[in-house]
Amino acid sequence: MLASVGVGSAWLGSISPVVAPYRVPLLTLASALLLAATLRLLWQLRQARTCPADGACGSSTYRALTAIGIAIGAALLTGAFLYG
Repeated sequence: MLASVGVGSAWLGSISPVVAPYRVPLLTLASALLLAATLRLLWQLRQARTCPADGACGSSTYRALTAIGIAIGAALLTGAFLYG
């Protein structure tokens, strides 16, 4: 999609030396944020179990999409660890 509007990925090669020193802090931050998202999802699942039948405790679709997002983030983070 980006290529169709003229945005290529060649510019990424020029910024990689600038960003390289921040690799470990960025990966650490990403790990911490994924952990926080996982804890939040577990909290939501715990609240959903104790929710009364007529209560509004959040959508199961929202929790499923959150879980999928966490899985995709974990896969990308694993790829980033293995790449470097």
